[in-house]
Amino acid sequence: MLYRNSYTRLLVSEFRNSSLLIEYRRWWFIIGLCLGAIIGTSFIYDLRFKIIPNYLILTGYGILLPYAYLTGSWQGVWTAILQVIVVTTILLLVYRFGGIMAGDVKLIGLIAGFLNGRDIAKYIILVFYIAGGIIMRLGFYVQHSIT
Repeated sequence: MLYRNSYTRLLVSEFRNSSLLIEYRRWWFIIGLCLGAIIGTSFIYDLRFKIIPNYLILTGYGILLPYAYLTGSWQGVWTAILQVIVVTTILLLVYRFGGIMAGDVKLIGLIAGFLNGRDIAKYIILVFYIAGGIIMRLGFYVQHSIT
């Protein structure tokens, strides 16, 4: 085919790749729902029983690896694994001194694998400390309302 200008060539290539883009968006939505369900269930378990079950975290890692591959091929998988290791290592030091529980460390590490960016550890730790304070306050109210 002869194209008159580069804009037409771009439109034709976009049209050919649109089915792949729609398929990617559909998977992104499904993975987002699954991750939201894992985080929501972890929140409920943490409020109620003060524990986050390992099967929830392992399910999240089972979703993380295909997601990382879909978004960035093998380089995306290695990047996600590296992000999980870095954030988990930082938070293990906090766990060691009693600042956070082990299940929270695993959950934050899982969420770090899904995010990308340069300052990921700083933002995740900040958000989860604020959320942890809110959860502690809610847990205090839930515990006193039950008794």
